[in-house]
Amino acid sequence: MALEQGERQQASMVTVWPNPQNDTELIVSNRSLDPVSNAFMTVYPGRKIEGEGFGFQTFGGKQVDIAFPGGLAPCTQYKITLEGIKKTASLGSAEKADVLHFQLFSFADSSGHSWARDSNYQLSDREGERTEFDFETGGRGYSILTYWNQLARNGVETELITECGPKG
Repeated sequence: MALEQGERQQASMVTVWPNPQNDTELIVSNRSLDPVSNAFMTVYPGRKIEGEGFGFQTFGGKQVDIAFPGGLAPCTQYKITLEGIKKTASLGSAEKADVLHFQLFSFADSSGHSWARDSNYQLSDREGERTEFDFETGGRGYSILTYWNQLARNGVETELITECGPKG
């Protein structure tokens, strides 16, 4: 069943994108007037491969799950950096990473409906699907887990957004 535009409105205001000036940073933004919950992000620290087009190599598929246990506050933007992840998580060989690759961002809107942004930054309805992240056990068993509050202590920035909420 296709969701009505109104049902997607809050989810469409929750976005993630790479910093165009720095490929070791990702920006997560909740431009809605309501908080979102059950939020987590999966990223891969890696190395750029020089040559034609964009190349990216991970370190043995090592991924980092970033949990936002308190969710995302309304009208707030979060900057996640590779440097902050290196200070927080034990990355092993991935310490040599020089780029941060986004894989997935999953969250629930204020009505509890599940959504995700994929590696192409596209929004999809995840209602009825089992979330890939288990907050009770703390991860998925094969990934490195860190929490937003741990990253925040390592210089990750949070800022309020002055223009938020539905347009027009």
